Amino acid sequence: MGQPQTRSFKPSSSPDERKASFQGKALEALSAASKKEDSYGITFTTYKLIILYMLQNSEGDLTNSQITDFILDRKYTNYFQLQQAVSELVEADLVEMSSQSNRTYYRLTEEGKKNTLKYFSRELSSDIKKEVEEYLNSLHCKIEEHLLTPADYYPTKEGSYSVRLRIIEGGVSIVDLSIKVPNLLCGPVRM
Repeated sequence: MGQPQTRSFKPSSSPDERKASFQGKALEALSAASKKEDSYGITFTTYKLIILYMLQNSEGDLTNSQITDFILDRKYTNYFQLQQAVSELVEADLVEMSSQSNRTYYRLTEEGKKNTLKYFSRELSSDIKKEVEEYLNSLHCKIEEHLLTPADYYPTKEGSYSVRLRIIEGGVSIVDLSIKVPNLLCGPVRM
């Protein structure tokens, strides 16, 4: 066995060094897969840029199904390549994932917001950007037409559960109801 390896840690770096480090990390994350084209004629990096561009230009978090619908409807790639791209963006801390009401939501992290698209958006064609913007506009109109009714349950410190139901219209919470129940069997109403 050889000598143990040690890493040196530099406590602070200049803004230029941090910028260069970020650009290196972002480039590495965006090109984690090779730049060769897939059967759809688009590089893997482009899928990531489309996702980042969608999240940057959406008015809120996007669900996995909204991202998937956009990319698959336009036949940019297949489901598995898309999910790999999303996963790599999450692992690179450019995109944050959260779950609520059995849905997965995505949003840009601070790192993703700061510079990623500033440095790499030129890699996306204006046609793709236009398609994304049109899709997000149509999606926004559809969301405004519908009432959202998210419901969740959470365990409490006392060992019971808190069930929360909200009714949201146009981004404004109309009803926000929380009820404590002793166990999960008491929560749902069965008909």
